[in-house]
Amino acid sequence: MIKIYDPKTNTLDWKLLDQIPEIVALKNTPQNQKYHKEGNAFIHTCLVTQNMLDCIELGHPFIEKQHMFEDDDFKEMLVLSALLHDIGKPTVTNLGEDGLYHCRNHAEEGIRIADPMLREYFKDDKMKDFKVLAICNMIRYHMRPLYIFNKANPANRILSLANDLKYVLMDALLLLKYCDCKGSLTDEDTRWCETLYKVRELYYNTVTYKAGEEITIEKISDNTTCEYESGNHPNGINVGYRRSGKLQYPVTVGTRCTIGFPFSSSPVTKIIDKCTFETKNSVYKIFKPEK
Repeated sequence: MIKIYDPKTNTLDWKLLDQIPEIVALKNTPQNQKYHKEGNAFIHTCLVTQNMLDCIELGHPFIEKQHMFEDDDFKEMLVLSALLHDIGKPTVTNLGEDGLYHCRNHAEEGIRIADPMLREYFKDDKMKDFKVLAICNMIRYHMRPLYIFNKANPANRILSLANDLKYVLMDALLLLKYCDCKGSLTDEDTRWCETLYKVRELYYNTVTYKAGEEITIEKISDNTTCEYESGNHPNGINVGYRRSGKLQYPVTVGTRCTIGFPFSSSPVTKIIDKCTFETKNSVYKIFKPEK
């Protein structure tokens, strides 16, 4: 896929979209008119992408650390996830017996199509693998936020999503869904914006603390995969080790839990609950420091 986005200026070369066959195919892909009165999947994709460009330019409450919109890699991930979020629709869209078009499993199909496109796009980038995985995770799970409250135990569902969503901040996924919904014209009162804010509130109530919060982290155990004998970690981060400070980013699977300098954990492999997470070798507890 040819380079179409410049994160330095936050501009996308719209004319180049006609040189990308997978995106051109969206022009011939009809959508469910109940939720997509804007037209075909290409029109929808352009609206979603423009919404993301606008959010990067103007800011958005979902991204509290607004300086992240100054990070070129972060901006690139957001824009490409918006551009490719429905790239799977052309191959799975069918006319249903109800007379409406449906695109079941288009997010999963989108991964198959987007992965090679992104690997070509980032072929000279040292962070290629990370970026491809992150964007593909955004594509894969972009539908799930709106359904968190549809079934019993939303807290378990948001925790499950957080564990599935590797290498990606939940706020980034929610921002993508915000842009997606804003780019879907419908007469239905779906209350999507209210739902996304409720999902975000649930996420921070049950899964992790927010960036910038003062917390204390304690290592509570090493598991059998730890390469160092108990009590002999070379950096002194043994069971009982504590560190207090501001959480740099919400605890996210695939990335390190960082509390200022010098502490950062190994990449998180599983979030147990808001106060407990695992890495490959250890289990950590997070709690608010005593005042």
